[in-house]
Amino acid sequence: MHCDVDQKDAVDHVHEAIFQVCGGQGTERIDHGLNAIDRPDLMQGLKERNIGLTLCPHAYHRRQATETLFPKIRKLWDEGVKICINSDDPTYMHNVWIDGNMMKVYEYCRFSEGDMIQSVRNAVEMSWAEDEVKQEILKELEEFAVSN
Repeated sequence: MHCDVDQKDAVDHVHEAIFQVCGGQGTERIDHGLNAIDRPDLMQGLKERNIGLTLCPHAYHRRQATETLFPKIRKLWDEGVKICINSDDPTYMHNVWIDGNMMKVYEYCRFSEGDMIQSVRNAVEMSWAEDEVKQEILKELEEFAVSN
């Protein structure tokens, strides 16, 4: 489910995605959803239901100051909310692709290399790929992690 950041009723949309859709079971993942940080019940719901957020830091950074945005992302991570880093319409967002978004999180959130690898694991787990494809990608990622 798509829940844009800092839009009218953004927190209500995140609540709906966590607690109301799919017969009350919640969605599999939420695209964006950064406003979950504004309410502890939403953070708890994300964790309890293992719903991940696909975050696009550059898109939000265009409208939020560094010192406002990146502590939010870091808090989500530190609180155990499953997140992954993505890009959002890169050709409209100053040509900042996923690598640029990941560099921002690495630098401004002070993610470790292990954190970055875990965020990629999260992305694979949250994807809509078939399970066997996910397992192949995760195996390659583990091989990469061990070799670096």
